[in-house]
Amino acid sequence: MRNKAAGQNGPGSLAGCLILSKAQLRNQFRLNELWGKNAGKGQGRRLLLLASFAMLAVMVAVYAYLLAWGMLKVGLARAVPGYALTAASLMTLFFTILKSNGFLFAFRDYDLVMSLPVSHGAVIASRFFQMYLMNLAGCLLVMLPMGTACAVFSRPGPGFYLVWLAGMLLAPLIPTTLAAVLGALITAAAVRFRYTRPAALVLSFGAMFVYLYFVMKFSFGGQAMFDSMDAQGMASLGAALSAQIRRLYPPAALFTEAAAEGRLLSLLWFALISLGWFLAFVSLLSLKYQELNTALASRRRAGNFRLGRLRRQSPLAALYQKELKRFFSTNIYVLNVGMGVIMALGASLALFFLAGQGLEPAEGDSQAILLLKGLMASPKAARLAMGLLPFGLAGLLGSSCSTCSALSLEGKNLWILQSLPLRPKTVFDSKILVNLTLVLPASLISSALLALRFASGPADTLLLFLVPLSYSLFIPVWGMYVNIKLPNYGWETEAAVVKQSLAAMLGTLGGMLVGWAPIMLIMAAGLDASLVGFGFAAVSLALTAFFYRLVGRAALK
Repeated sequence: MRNKAAGQNGPGSLAGCLILSKAQLRNQFRLNELWGKNAGKGQGRRLLLLASFAMLAVMVAVYAYLLAWGMLKVGLARAVPGYALTAASLMTLFFTILKSNGFLFAFRDYDLVMSLPVSHGAVIASRFFQMYLMNLAGCLLVMLPMGTACAVFSRPGPGFYLVWLAGMLLAPLIPTTLAAVLGALITAAAVRFRYTRPAALVLSFGAMFVYLYFVMKFSFGGQAMFDSMDAQGMASLGAALSAQIRRLYPPAALFTEAAAEGRLLSLLWFALISLGWFLAFVSLLSLKYQELNTALASRRRAGNFRLGRLRRQSPLAALYQKELKRFFSTNIYVLNVGMGVIMALGASLALFFLAGQGLEPAEGDSQAILLLKGLMASPKAARLAMGLLPFGLAGLLGSSCSTCSALSLEGKNLWILQSLPLRPKTVFDSKILVNLTLVLPASLISSALLALRFASGPADTLLLFLVPLSYSLFIPVWGMYVNIKLPNYGWETEAAVVKQSLAAMLGTLGGMLVGWAPIMLIMAAGLDASLVGFGFAAVSLALTAFFYRLVGRAALK
């Protein structure tokens, strides 16, 4: 009844979509703070956020430009358009899978939005449009520099610029829709289980592993590309690379034909497919949208509850259990924070079993495995790789920072913690302990696996344990300090806190980049890896003690 009345008395689907999109964007990026009464407040924080985003954008853009320039230099000009579109699309799909449920399903203001006189299609389209704009920024960071490299190096005609502009605008549609479809399927499957949120979490992790498996399978198809390059040169390599891109992402072939050969019909087909996916998705999902959200937000309670013995616990233990339950009850929180831990364990297991199979090339080995075996067979390269392993592991664990969002996720319920007769330090310690529960076991297990296969002496073994372990102690404390200084309690979706806040960026992305920074230092300056490793561990432990003292003195506000 509400939906029918919305079509008669409320705005149309397009108008409703535009109104909702405007309101969501103003809340998402806090535009009211820029032009409203409070425009002068928090100016330093916004400048810091913009500076952080700018630094990240410059790094990604420079890498994309140099990659395209290198491909053009070696004669792979035809493969650049398809490569650019595929890279942007895969990046969009990867990050959107992790957040689609937080935007399309079970978002915080769902009841308020659904009570408005707009259709389900307008709600879905507005949420999708918000994801599209954020993904468009990522696609521009990849495709714009690569297109600029093509323009500088090849100096194409005017039609190339129109095709490339259209490609950049259309690039996010298909991967964003595919991720949203996957999110809808995961939600539809999860609501059939008794515990919908844990089921959705397991299915989401499963989808991520399947995605990574197929990307690796289609991206590294064995030794055929290398064989063809040896036999016929770079022309054959370009054809093989184009074929791999076509297999991995078929729409890239249409964009390549339009950009490299000026076929406007191919661009038209690419646009129709992209827009068709979007319209079909909105139409089909609107039929069951309310049912999916209602089922996902529902809670089943057992009817045989009996009061048993009450247990007394210390305040810290009680808060720790509460925080641990909160962590595992928020799917996007687990996905975003737990991915670094899983990747660290997965990489360590893969290297452990790979080293156990010998270094001789075997039939069926992918290009990545062949390259890794070749590096490990060289004593000098193997020694360098051994020195870099602790920092690679530390960087992966550094991306699993839950404390940088833990305080903000309290949201409007912060007053409950403030009203408890507890020191703020106890609250902060409980959140730090949850993060340590995630990263410390992963650090020890990963270090043990790598030490068994690659350590050649006590010094190597000590570094493999000391560097990741010291950094695993630093990351939760650093994240807690950042979240205390940069809280966000007025969020509408959990994804805005976990993935898009300044605290989350400095905690997860900053933690990963700082952990990997010694790798660049060792390779660029030729420093001794052992010396850098012991220095890195000492600095990490010193900074942990320093920031923990600051956290202990902070107030809960």
